[in-house]
Amino acid sequence: AKFARELETPRAREGAPADGAEAEAHVRALLAWFGDRFAYYRVGCTHADCATPGRGSTRPAHVVNLGSVAPRWRERWAARASHVELHLCARAAVAADGGSAAAGGGGCGRVSRFVRMNSFRHIAAARRGRCGEYSYAWLCVLRAAGYQARWVADWRDHVWCEVQLPGSARWVHTDPCERAFDQPRMYADGWGKRHSYVVAFGESECVDVTASYAKDAATWRAERELSDEAVAGLIAQLNARLRAERARRRPLRRLTALAARAYL
Repeated sequence: AKFARELETPRAREGAPADGAEAEAHVRALLAWFGDRFAYYRVGCTHADCATPGRGSTRPAHVVNLGSVAPRWRERWAARASHVELHLCARAAVAADGGSAAAGGGGCGRVSRFVRMNSFRHIAAARRGRCGEYSYAWLCVLRAAGYQARWVADWRDHVWCEVQLPGSARWVHTDPCERAFDQPRMYADGWGKRHSYVVAFGESECVDVTASYAKDAATWRAERELSDEAVAGLIAQLNARLRAERARRRPLRRLTALAARAYL
């Protein structure tokens, strides 16, 4: 109810609006709501008494990436963490060549752990993530609100979602980190990306959607190492695996849906 009052749209538990235009307005409002509450985490100190929060547009000069380590058992089991990034909040600013910078101040001297999570409940609680965490959380929000949605992976390092609005067979691009709706060419035109493989993963199938995001066929084919036939064969194998695993993962999907609906 609180979520519905904030958005002034139909409550999430009533399902997606049946009208396409109303559904688009609803998804846009959801996207703005999500962006306001889940700030993109660059790199910063996670200690509460340090003034380096890591939610700005750039990484502070005194924060050093120490690499990644395996997650703790509880993080892997409960938060479905893949790995943990370690960042040193150095006492002196660090120059581009790795030496100490002359000015700019420093941090608290402690190491922060950034757990790369794949659990909606933990992402929602931490509100600390990048495209990996937030695209998954956004996917859960869309499905909890009653929409057909799928997760999209760009092999050149980015992920986002697509949503299918009522009355239309078209899948619409949505990027929670950029607050972007139906702007599939923003990566190629705005970011200058040269896409090679972009694959959309639904609940029971995956689809090669590179052509929807790349500038033209000649561009993305030139970036690929595999032929169209080889890619189609791999997609078919992935679809067979998805269908085989769908029944096994059904309880987990139910729990994720319940967590997302409770959060909304």
